[in-house]
Amino acid sequence: MKIKEEFGLIDRSYVTDGEEQKEKLQWQRFEHFVRSLDKKSKEGESVKVLFLGRHGQGWHNVAEAKYGTKAWDVCLLSPLPPLPCVLLYYQTQRHLTEPQCYWAALDGGDGMTWSDAKLTELGQGQAKDVHGLWKKLLPKGLPPPDTFYVSPLTRTIETADLSFKGLALPDHKPYKPLIKEVWTRPRCLVYLANHHHSSAEKL
Repeated sequence: MKIKEEFGLIDRSYVTDGEEQKEKLQWQRFEHFVRSLDKKSKEGESVKVLFLGRHGQGWHNVAEAKYGTKAWDVCLLSPLPPLPCVLLYYQTQRHLTEPQCYWAALDGGDGMTWSDAKLTELGQGQAKDVHGLWKKLLPKGLPPPDTFYVSPLTRTIETADLSFKGLALPDHKPYKPLIKEVWTRPRCLVYLANHHHSSAEKL
């Protein structure tokens, strides 16, 4: 698949292709095109290219596959109990109906820990595959990211580290992840796989 080879970049020409661009590689011409669009953008606007990556397989993914989504996943109940009451709430409610929304509210089970879940061996391998793709494409002109944004979850930091540490990045664009809490969901109140420790403890 093309996306696994070139991040989906199509071999094509651009309106910015001039004489000086003829000998450039596809990624270099694409970067020139995007930067030219950015320069022409209106005040308050900008043109950026985002490389969005999902974390590799974590132990919470293994647990959901083991117990089934219905028993694992957190129902969007309204109103939700206060956080200190969550575990008691789910433990007392689970006998009233079919076992729903139970396992995700626990730290772990059956020898697995999924509170702020870490990557499995498979998940680590998936991140290393991403590293290999960047390693292959950087010499072909793929511009390294200007900024690396990572959520504070352990599995996302592990994925980013395995994907980008050790790459031949330019000195002015080192891999230095910025920890950002970029989204919140009601389910995070009880979904312990999304509970994270201090970012300072991980970097």
